[in-house]
Amino acid sequence: MLKKLSYVDAAESLNFNFTDSGLFGLRVTGSADKAKDLLTASVAELKALATSVTAEELAIAKSTLKNSVLTALERQADRLEETVKNVIIMKKRKIILFR
Repeated sequence: MLKKLSYVDAAESLNFNFTDSGLFGLRVTGSADKAKDLLTASVAELKALATSVTAEELAIAKSTLKNSVLTALERQADRLEETVKNVIIMKKRKIILFR
């Protein structure tokens, strides 16, 4: 939305997963005089998610996720925390190598 629409100041998705449910949303900001356009564009984006995702969009999403994980694990303390979580959850040490 940011690249397509000049009146969108910021846009981000919200995603919370729980064991038995979840919550997904879209937060969009822009000027008050474009509120109707922001709402229309937001609904259009959400409807577009209901259709198929293109191979290019999937590749971009995978690349973004991989970059986020690698960036988050740059610090030694973060890597240690992830290892401890793996031990607690999987009852074994699992080292994941990202390339």
